[in-house]
Amino acid sequence: IGMGITIFLAFVIEVIRLSHRKVNHLVLLLGVHRKSEENNLSGLLWTLSGAFFTMYFFENPQVALTRNIVLAALLWTSVSDTSAAIVGTSVGRIRIGSKTLEGSSAYFLTALLLGYFVLPWPVFLWGALLSTFFEAIKWPLNDNFWLPVLSAGALTQIMIRYGYIF
Repeated sequence: IGMGITIFLAFVIEVIRLSHRKVNHLVLLLGVHRKSEENNLSGLLWTLSGAFFTMYFFENPQVALTRNIVLAALLWTSVSDTSAAIVGTSVGRIRIGSKTLEGSSAYFLTALLLGYFVLPWPVFLWGALLSTFFEAIKWPLNDNFWLPVLSAGALTQIMIRYGYIF
């Protein structure tokens, strides 16, 4: 419920921002939007929506480790994606579509490290690999929506495959 309310409020703020030039200008001065988001919905709305669907579909209090799946997927979306963006834009040279090899490597290493702390072996390895693959693909809408949902889905299947979830 809390996440649904947060998404609704973010949507209302985005509609107000995009409907009023002065409000949009003020928000853009805060420096929290990318150039591509100046006249479009911000990535925050997509990230919150992806987090909501990830929690809704993949967390089950009656099944052990589903909270860890959701935690890993959300950490990868927030921390690993951020490390990929920082490394990719600052030192990235080898292009792979719209991404860089260096950024994707940073994503993978960060996901691997974070996964180590919340997921069993070898689940975190396979999950980090698949999530890195998902991050490298150009998705419709926004990758911050798809990345946690697809990562949690992949982790769920891996956990089932290795017998951690029945």
